[in-house]
Amino acid sequence: MNKYIAYFNDSSCQSLRLYSSIDSLESYQNFSNIQQLNFLEENEMLIVLIPSVLVTSYEDHKNEDVSDDIHLANFSSSIDNTIVNQISDNNFIFHEGVGYIIENSIIEDFNKSLTLLNTNILLTPEYSFFAEADRDIIIEFDNKYFFSYAEGSGTSITNQSLQEYSQLIKNNNHNYKPTIYSNSDSLKKLFPDNKSKEFSLDMFLDRDINLLPNFYKFFFSYNSLKSKFNFTSMQFGSLIFSLILILLMPLLIINDNNKNAEAYKNATFDIFTSINSDIKNVVRPRSQIDSIMSSAPLREKDNDIKLPSLEFLDLINTANLEKILISFNQSTATITIKDMPSLQFKAIKALAKKMNIVILNEETISLDNSVSGLIEVSIDNE
Repeated sequence: MNKYIAYFNDSSCQSLRLYSSIDSLESYQNFSNIQQLNFLEENEMLIVLIPSVLVTSYEDHKNEDVSDDIHLANFSSSIDNTIVNQISDNNFIFHEGVGYIIENSIIEDFNKSLTLLNTNILLTPEYSFFAEADRDIIIEFDNKYFFSYAEGSGTSITNQSLQEYSQLIKNNNHNYKPTIYSNSDSLKKLFPDNKSKEFSLDMFLDRDINLLPNFYKFFFSYNSLKSKFNFTSMQFGSLIFSLILILLMPLLIINDNNKNAEAYKNATFDIFTSINSDIKNVVRPRSQIDSIMSSAPLREKDNDIKLPSLEFLDLINTANLEKILISFNQSTATITIKDMPSLQFKAIKALAKKMNIVILNEETISLDNSVSGLIEVSIDNE
């Protein structure tokens, strides 16, 4: 994987130098802003070094028995006197026993710009990149001195402040013996017992950079999503429409179900009021209908309706029997026959008379020794 290091020329974080592992980081290209790095590919790594003056860091060890929120509150309270602006204006990042503080506006600007690049990104402080595990080191690079401490914190200073700052560190820590990557005469005088080593950027690329704190977070916006997934305007519009539809669909379904429930409620109420006009509200339909039915007066039967004995119909060929209509109100049965042999018809009439079945009306016609028409008989209701 090709790796690139973006090193800003000053704390404005505009113009930068881009070092590449392709040429062993020995040379660099100048760019006026991060957006110009859009040529980087997704299988490459861009390491963006945040100017040390923009990031404050403190040694911090979290109590595992407390929540993240309580830990943040305790940490911010402990360093409150050292922060110039409001606590809420800052972003706090905790990594491997170190608490980092950077202004919200700064980290947001970084994330907005870097999200538009289609490559892997590591956003970390300069002194975190120029660090060695469990060792105090001082590195001279680009006319600045980077102090990286064993516990993970650090800073950077100019040559004008080197004497004063180094003396302050030595006074506070008499055992301070850093590894020095510099040929500076000033550092040799300040730390005469420490041997100096040659410095090169590529020596820090051989380690696992995933162990470094990464301040980068994807910034969600129209431009970032469009750029990250390489959508055309039409494709992105379709995606947004689909997402909106997915989000709205449950609401539409709920609204439709509510309408159906209201219609069912109204229909149920109409049924109840048609049964009993005194009904004002339907709360429990099943129990209320049971109550109405139990309190309704039963209609007494004047007599029992009995079907006549129609065994004589067994003599009728089903092919000749079209239908039977029974009128309980008139106590009659109307039998429709078609193309019944004349002899069979006469036998049925004789059998009906023998069984005391009264033929009330006969509307039949005889043709070619067959009979078709209607026979109306009485039903005995006694």
